[in-house]
Amino acid sequence: YRVLIVKAPLPVGRVQGHRGNGGEVTVRVAAGDAEHWVDVETVELSRGNETRTYVVAASRSYRDRLVLKFEGIDDADQAAQLRGFHVAVARDAAPGLPADQHYRADLVGMRVIDEASGPVGRVVDVQPGAAHDLLQVETETGGEVLVPFVDEIVLQVREADRVMDVRLPDGLLELNNPGPRG
Repeated sequence: YRVLIVKAPLPVGRVQGHRGNGGEVTVRVAAGDAEHWVDVETVELSRGNETRTYVVAASRSYRDRLVLKFEGIDDADQAAQLRGFHVAVARDAAPGLPADQHYRADLVGMRVIDEASGPVGRVVDVQPGAAHDLLQVETETGGEVLVPFVDEIVLQVREADRVMDVRLPDGLLELNNPGPRG
């Protein structure tokens, strides 16, 4: 038997509306900086069961938004029809990241293992925070714990193994997951 692993496209953001009369759309970027995505060449737009692939004719960042011009979308009316579509990029076409950065989609689903106590659970979401991101982890016991995504706690992210090695501070599990009150 062979196992085929298909990695889903990386989410970029959502089309907020059109910009100007030339067919450009503005995209509210889901995470990170809009500038990170300006060199993408093709994108996938999806809404409900509908998916479309577009070639990017031009792109730039404007304030905190990504502005895209697609081949075949030449006026404001056509661009306005794309409002609400989710924008994604094929994983192999996504811009690279420095070694210490990860796409949110790559962290979700990873097993979290504490160096002292063993398996903690799985990452179900990554929440942006003022000082640092927080990993929302569903614990082995069915609870939830928020783990700061900082070097002092997250020791290693092993993407190939889908595992994150952590050193949880004493009391963090109990603080976030107090259990029944009585």
